[in-house]
Parts: sequence; C-alpha cells; structure tokens
Amino acid sequence: MATAGSGCDSNQAQGGRRLPPELWRIAVHYLSDEDIRSLSLVSSSLRELVLADLFSHVTVCFGLWQSEASDRYVVGEEADTVMMGDDESELERLNVKACEILHHIARTPSFARVIKKFSVRAYLVHAGEGIFELFALKEALLVMTNITSFRYEGRCPLPNAAVLDALARSSGDVLRELCLPSSDVTRTALVKFKRLQTLILHRPYNPDHMFNSPEDSEVSVADGVEASRDTLTRLTLYGNALWRCPVRSLLDLHELEIILPPSLDGLELILHHCTGLRYVTFDLFMCENSRLVELLKAHPEALPRLVAFKLFFGHTDLLTREQTAVIANFLRGKKALRMLDLADNDISMEEGAEIPLGEMLRELPALEVLGLNAHHAFLPDDVDIVAFLRDHLPPQLSALFLNFTLDDEDMSFLGFIDIFRQLTSLRYLHIIDMLGTVDLKQQLLEDHPDTLQLVGYDSFLRWIEHDPEQDLPMYSLPWSDSKVRFSTAEDFGCKDWEWLFRYHAPGAIWHRDLFVP
Repeated sequence: MATAGSGCDSNQAQGGRRLPPELWRIAVHYLSDEDIRSLSLVSSSLRELVLADLFSHVTVCFGLWQSEASDRYVVGEEADTVMMGDDESELERLNVKACEILHHIARTPSFARVIKKFSVRAYLVHAGEGIFELFALKEALLVMTNITSFRYEGRCPLPNAAVLDALARSSGDVLRELCLPSSDVTRTALVKFKRLQTLILHRPYNPDHMFNSPEDSEVSVADGVEASRDTLTRLTLYGNALWRCPVRSLLDLHELEIILPPSLDGLELILHHCTGLRYVTFDLFMCENSRLVELLKAHPEALPRLVAFKLFFGHTDLLTREQTAVIANFLRGKKALRMLDLADNDISMEEGAEIPLGEMLRELPALEVLGLNAHHAFLPDDVDIVAFLRDHLPPQLSALFLNFTLDDEDMSFLGFIDIFRQLTSLRYLHIIDMLGTVDLKQQLLEDHPDTLQLVGYDSFLRWIEHDPEQDLPMYSLPWSDSKVRFSTAEDFGCKDWEWLFRYHAPGAIWHRDLFVP
C-alpha cells in the first residue's frame, strides 16, 4: 500500500482527476451520506463533484420542535408554552443557522441551483414571530430555480403570500411536490402551481378552528386541484375541501388521503368515478363509521385497483361485528391489495368485532405490509392473542405494525417471538405498547427472523446491525425524535415502510413519553 504523499498516490489522484465527471457521479451514488461528506473534505474539486448529492435536499428549522409538544396531542397556545422549555440557546442557534443557510443560498445562485428538495420546519414560539425568517426564505426561493419538492411543516410562522409567490416564480414550472399547512393564504396560492404531481395540505393546528374557514377558501382548493389536474397523482386534503373539488379533477389520481372530514357527502361520487385509485387513506375521527360502511356495502366493486388501504376509524360510535364484516368483505375482493393498515391507536369496537377483519387477512394473496390492532379487549374472552396472531398473520409479510393493549398476565414473550420468527420474509417490525407492559426489544435482538432489518418500539427505531468483535447482532443508535416525527421514505430506505408508519409517529412519540422513564 502506498504511503501518504508517495508517487503512487499522486499518480492515482491524477488518474482519478482524468476520469469523466459522469463516472465519478455514478460512483458517488453508491456511497453513504457519511462517506459523501467525508469525500467533500478531500479537495475543492471533489467537493464540487459531490455538491449535488450533499445538498440536493436542504432542511431549515425556524424554532425548536420538541417531542413533548407532539402536534397530535398539544395544539394552540398551550403547545407554544410546552415547546419552548428551557432551551433558549438551542432555539437561538437553530434560527441563526437557518438564516445563515438562507442568506448563503440567496448570495450563491450556483449553489441554489443544486437544491432539488427544500423543507421547512416552523416551530417558533409566539404568533407574530418569524417575519425576518420568512423574508430570508423568500429571498432564497427567488434564486432556487430547480425545486421539485417543497415541504413546509409546522404552525409558526405560516408561509405568507410573498414566500409562495417566490416559489411559483422561481420553480413553478418544475415543482412536482407541494406540502403546506392549510390556511387562507396557502389555499389561495395553489392555483399558481400548474404541474404538481403531489399536493398535500396539512390540517390546521388548532382543531377548534379547522372548519371555520370562509366558504371561498374551499373553492380555492378546488381551483388549485383543477390547475394541476393533468399531472396530479397524489392528493391529501383535510376537512370538507375535497367535496368541493370537481370529480373531473380527481379522475387521474393514484393516491388519495381524506383526513378528518366532518362528513362523507362526496365520497360516493369518488368511489363510483375514481377507478384508478391505488392508495387510499381515510382518517374518520370526526365522523361516524356507519356512513363509510354503508358506502362500502353499496359499492363492493369500487376501487378495483386498490393496492394500499389505511383506515383510522371514527370515534363517535362503536364499530360493530356486522360493520367489520362489511369492511372485511369489501377488502376481501381486492386481490391486488398489497398494503393494509388498520392499526388505529384508539379504535372503538364492540367486543369481538375485530374478528372478521382478522379472518380475511390470509385471503389476500398479495398482502405484504400490515398494520393491525392486537387489543385483547376487543377479542372474545376465550381467544388468546398469541394464538389469534399466529392463526391470522399472513406468512409472507415483509412489514408488520402492531398496537398492543395487554396486561402483564396476558404476556407470553416467547409466544410473540415464535410468531415473528415464523414470518420468514419480515424486514420491518414496529410495536406500539399502549399500556407500557410489553418489552420485546432484547428478545427480538437475540432471537429474530434472519431477514429482520429494522425494529420500532413506540418512537424508538433501530436498525439491526452486526457486531464483528462479538459476532452477535446489535442495535444501531436510535433515530432521533425529530427523524421519527418527520421520517421520509429515504430514512426508511423503503417506500412501503414509510407508508405503513405514516400518521403513527405522533402517537408513537406520545406513548413513549408516557411510559419510558
């Protein structure tokens, strides 16, 4: 091996520099993020080469998001007080860093053009803050001309008209993914974007006001959806906004997420006309289950191409055994269904109502990704939860998400381990322990399916790695709370896993904060 500074090393470096940049870029794509960062420190030429990979996705933070202020459970003014905590220095550091990044982008157009995805996490403390940050964001967006994905998370500050206008002016022709909090300003701006493939509007953070917006704001959503009707394939809307969209704007959708609608008045038209839908999510917390059941019973042939189905049940009435049978019969006919998530944290069912849903699981030949309740309270007294899972889980599962509500006396650690070991294709397993009684992390590490790669326990996600010194499996460092909360398909390394965990992160964090000392 050549020593540092030797002639051989110099010749290799010269030979490397003679390689076409296209070959270098191909090689860089096989490197980890850590290796790419290390490579950027070798020389200015290599840094220039990997710049696009290092900074293709940039995230800036306004304020300090904290897990104890999970936006699913703490909202409005109270959330601001909790989120602030005592860490003012960290809050200031993040804001300064965000503004430095934005100023650098605005002053360096060559760098700005490298950025393809841009994310903002806005968690400042008080309403009215963030004027300077939004100005810096607007100036940076004006020179970022290649943004294909823009995601804005958080409650304060909300993006203003100047920010969205700058985004439309600079990257409106190339923007394909737009994710925004729902407000009068953001809804009105949607019409400026004509070629979106993905449009996601977050629910407002104060649920007391989420349905009090003026009627014309829903029209603005309809106009925005209509503006991208020729390209739009994924749509996520909250409240009743979807029912104001012309069905003609939805015909080419592949994915539809209907979140917290007060009613299902427009769903029948969608079930009848939108035959191309493949991924469907219903969060029915705000309305009754009975209406959805009626529609599924009346339209058993709807959604013929369904590949993924996620259902958060309504909480205003109990779901009966007869109603679960209707849902099971509807899903039983979807032979292409590959992903199913019925892992609602707070499901309300009559005793034994879940049984029909469990019985149809093995009748879905393509099912690989599953989220399921494992609530002892909703099974008959004579049904053992371990036996239930053993008899009903499809053996071909590659990803499994379970919600547990079990007492200590119900525990059979080895029984659960045996179930998981029978899933010989399982690569991702996640458990939400709602009572804090189940802890299988160590047992899973010692005795898990050979295929298992990622283990989640509440908000703790760890990769299974190999300790070369002891020749034993070991857990990686856990994901940070912020990574769990804002996890992407890139973080999981698998789009299916991100879909399965989607919308469960706040609940996972909340349960961890309750039961972990």
